[in-house]
Amino acid sequence: MSRWVKIIFFISLALNFAVIGVVASKKLGFHKKWRHWGMQHHVLKVIPEEKRPQVKKILEDYRNSYPHRRGKMIRSWDKFEDVLLKENFDRAEFLEVYSKELEQHNQRWVNGGKVIADIAELLTVAERKEVLKKIKRKMKRRHRHHHKHH
Repeated sequence: MSRWVKIIFFISLALNFAVIGVVASKKLGFHKKWRHWGMQHHVLKVIPEEKRPQVKKILEDYRNSYPHRRGKMIRSWDKFEDVLLKENFDRAEFLEVYSKELEQHNQRWVNGGKVIADIAELLTVAERKEVLKKIKRKMKRRHRHHHKHH
């Protein structure tokens, strides 16, 4: 084999192992061990060490009371599909299912506000400013990455 064929062969072999490794680790769940729980991870870094246990407890209580649901209501369409695709469409049933989903969505926002208020009560004004600065910076960065305009 020529030198270039050997190089290409080894590069392709390395890429194959990398892809297989990533797929296998996702299937086996290894990547979950190192993931943090969103913005809370970054906020906790800014909170003074002596207040972190209290803030962690507030966040854990909230997380345990509401299972994590990624995304928007549009991902709940499977609930709506059953009602929408019935032979005899029942408008009242659809609106009830839709309203229940919307209510749950709104309740998570309301409870999220309570969590923010509970944490704010523990912090001084200067500490709250630091937390807000961190959140704004992270949200700005997140917005920039997810909304690239070409």
